[in-house]
Amino acid sequence: MNSSNLVHMRRGGKLGTPGTVVLLAGLVLGPSAGLLAGSEPGEFFETKIRPLFAAQCQSGHDAKQKLGGLDLTRREGLDREGSGGPVIVPGDAGASALIRAVRYESKIKMPPTGKLSATEIVDLTEWVRMGAPWPGLRTARRTDTEGGAFTEEEKSWWSFQPVLRQEPPAVRNADWVSTPIDKFILARLENESFEPAPATDKLTLLRRVTYDLTGLPPTEREIKDYLADDSADAYETVVERLLDSSRYGERWGRHWLDVARYADSTGVDEDHKYPFAWKYRDYVVDAFNDDIPFDRFLQEQIAGDLFPAEKPGKVNARGIIATGFLALGPKLIAEQDKKKMLYDMIDEQIEVVGKAVLGLTLQCARCHDHKFDPIRQRDYYSMASIFRSTRQVEDWRAHVSELYFMPLVPEAESEQYFSHQEKIKLRDQQIKNIVEEQSAAYVMRVLPGVPEYLIAAREVKEAPPAPAPATAASAETAAGTDRDEALMRVASQHALNAVQLGKWIEYLKPTDEVRPHLNRLLEAGATELPAVAERYRAEFEKTASKRYADLAAWRVEYEEALANGEEPPERPRFFGGENRFFTETTTSKGPLGVSREQRKMIFSGDAFERLTQLEADLRELKRTLPPKPPMANAVAEEDPYQQHIFVGGNVHVP
Repeated sequence: MNSSNLVHMRRGGKLGTPGTVVLLAGLVLGPSAGLLAGSEPGEFFETKIRPLFAAQCQSGHDAKQKLGGLDLTRREGLDREGSGGPVIVPGDAGASALIRAVRYESKIKMPPTGKLSATEIVDLTEWVRMGAPWPGLRTARRTDTEGGAFTEEEKSWWSFQPVLRQEPPAVRNADWVSTPIDKFILARLENESFEPAPATDKLTLLRRVTYDLTGLPPTEREIKDYLADDSADAYETVVERLLDSSRYGERWGRHWLDVARYADSTGVDEDHKYPFAWKYRDYVVDAFNDDIPFDRFLQEQIAGDLFPAEKPGKVNARGIIATGFLALGPKLIAEQDKKKMLYDMIDEQIEVVGKAVLGLTLQCARCHDHKFDPIRQRDYYSMASIFRSTRQVEDWRAHVSELYFMPLVPEAESEQYFSHQEKIKLRDQQIKNIVEEQSAAYVMRVLPGVPEYLIAAREVKEAPPAPAPATAASAETAAGTDRDEALMRVASQHALNAVQLGKWIEYLKPTDEVRPHLNRLLEAGATELPAVAERYRAEFEKTASKRYADLAAWRVEYEEALANGEEPPERPRFFGGENRFFTETTTSKGPLGVSREQRKMIFSGDAFERLTQLEADLRELKRTLPPKPPMANAVAEEDPYQQHIFVGGNVHVP
């Protein structure tokens, strides 16, 4: 067996009895590959006993509570003798008080809330019979003065053990054996006094192996070909064909994609899409189909962007795409505690590397030394330093941090596109600045007259209708005519702009949206309406003065930064719900907004001329934009960062 392969034997090798391929996939795929014979007790403890203790016992028997003096988070916590005798006697389940308690055979019955399932009791009994192995758990917490090396006990952690070539065990029924792997299967069956299942028929075997390797049923043609093939290696031929199929990588690559928490979007908060996630998916599928060595498979996903390209002047596109393993995790990119957001991303990356590559759960060490796995908080933050020196998003400090995409072409090629994009962004921002400045000036000019328009809009709304016409169609036409006549009459009476008054009437119309901020205005009586309208104007002016002043100051800083070749400051952000009346009325469709068609009439001559020229420049820049280079969701190197330990995992308490 080629142990460097991902999930199958070397393609030129011979496969034996039914089920060999499936068993082999299970042996090689997991991080404990090759350990089934060498460290079975430890694996049994990790998969059966530790989860049982955590779920059923440690709420009352941990290092903090120790009810009855028992601490089931540590092996030595069981080394005591109670009123019913020793808690456990390794190798002798019958003499162990723990086993009698879970069987409800003694005065003390555990857990007191209800008896364990029969399977759980059998597992616990078997564990004690095996000698109560507890691999990889520290018997005492090390101090910093002992240095950073693993202790001998920590080195025994199951996932740290090397993959060893196991000698096939001796079996009694040697005639049943077709391949060395069969001996491992048969030895276990014989140990349990079981007989092998009868050999299956050819059609069932074909169906099983096809589903196992491709996830699809065999076709009619494949069935006919296999049933007609009477050669000794007919089955091996089928297996080779299935391993050569692209469906094989699609089927088995999905298992790794689950380990890598593959998704097409960030999940959580705003659930932003990963537009190039599919490239990482295809990378995994191709890796399985191409049978690349497993160590290379891991290296590319952790640091593929650092591998040299195969050809001079090119980039290692495959390696860059492979780092999607780190890039495609859940990200709370709209989180406003930006430092916490960043370290949550780092924590998620550390955890996926720990689980997928190291056979360790690392997240617990973010806050404290791990209670089970051999990892200290100091080790965790050493890893955090690596990922803190890795680019995760475009700017993690931004209000909503944009996802980072890496070009798959040399920098000289991608720079043409990105520098051109920067020119487009610059022109676009300059256009926005002029529109914003001129619109603000217009709003402040017309603001004193807003109360009159609010009062007039109410007057039109409450104007008495004309006598009802005979038909419904006539009534609808008449109602519209009445409103138009009332609008023109009120506008003329108060010397107001009829078009502008129409905008205010439209804004104040009832909508499906709940707008409590307009209640005072719509419910005020005739005598109090002028005062209410004036309060709306005053509140509007207070908000406008502050926001417009902040934006004006920012525009000055922005232009100065551009002139000095510096990074422009971030534009001030405002909360729209702070003054909904201001926000709604100043949009381009609001009564105080300036539409594109109105700009020439409302903006100053110089401003409109500059705006026209900038818009022409923008159109030309967009027309001449170079093709966008191929991109990937990936990570990239940044400057090395010296990471400190956060007390209790709190990013604000280093």
